[in-house]
Amino acid sequence: MPFLHVGDRKISYSFDGRGENVVFIHGSGESKNSWNAQKDLKDGFRIISVDLTGHGESSKSLPTMGTYIEDLNSIIDLCDSTPSIAGHSMGGAIVQKYALEHGEKIEKLILVSTGAKLRVSPLIFDLIRDNFDGVPDLMENFIFVEKSDHSMVNKAKEDIRNCGREILRRDFEICDKFNLMEEVGKIKNETLIICGSEDVMTPKKYSNYLSERIRNSRLAVIEGVGHMVMLEKPREFNSLVRKFLEGDVELTA
Repeated sequence: MPFLHVGDRKISYSFDGRGENVVFIHGSGESKNSWNAQKDLKDGFRIISVDLTGHGESSKSLPTMGTYIEDLNSIIDLCDSTPSIAGHSMGGAIVQKYALEHGEKIEKLILVSTGAKLRVSPLIFDLIRDNFDGVPDLMENFIFVEKSDHSMVNKAKEDIRNCGREILRRDFEICDKFNLMEEVGKIKNETLIICGSEDVMTPKKYSNYLSERIRNSRLAVIEGVGHMVMLEKPREFNSLVRKFLEGDVELTA
C-alpha cells in the first residue's frame, strides 16, 4: 500500500484502474475501506481512495480541518491530470471547503450523505466520552438501515474501533463546527449530490439545501438506504457516478 508524506505524517492511499482521476474522501471514523465497492468504477476511471490522518493505515496524529485539507491537497498534487473529488459525510464537508478554496484544481464534485452544516447530537459526544466501546453499535443504528449486510456493517464498526476515541471525537467536533450555509452557493464546479432516503445522520433536507444553492448541480436520492449509501446500494450509486463523470447527467443551472 503506497504512502504519501505530508510534513511528519504518512498518508495511506490506494489506486486502481485507468482513466480520469477520481479521489474519494471518507467520513468520520471511517477509512478508505468505505469506498471498496467503488473500485468497480476502475473500468474507465483511476480510483484513488485515501486514509485521512488518524484513520486506517495513516499516521495517528490528532487532526484538524486544516490537516484534512492538506491531506486532500497532497493527493490531488499527485494526480497526473485534474481530478474529480467525492466526499462522504465529513468527507463531503472537506470537499466543499476545498472546492471553495481551490476549485480551479479540481473538475467535478460528488457530495454524498453530507450537508452545508453538520451539527452532531450531544448523545454521540457523551457516548464517546463515557462508553467508547458502545459507540460502534450506536453508529450502526445511525448509519445503516436494518436490512444491511452484516459483514459490511461489521467492517464499518471495525473502522470506528480502530480509529479510537480521540480521533473519532475530533472528527465529530470538526463536523459540529462546520458551517458553509452562507458560502456553499459560491461553488462553481459541476456537482452531483447523492443521499439515501432513510438517512437519519444527514437527512434529505441537507442535500436539498445543497442542490438549491449550488449551481450546475443534480440531486439523486437512492431509496431504501441510509447514511452509507455507497456501500448499501453500490450498483445504483456507481451507475450515478459513472453517468455524472461521463457527462450523461442533466444538471440544474
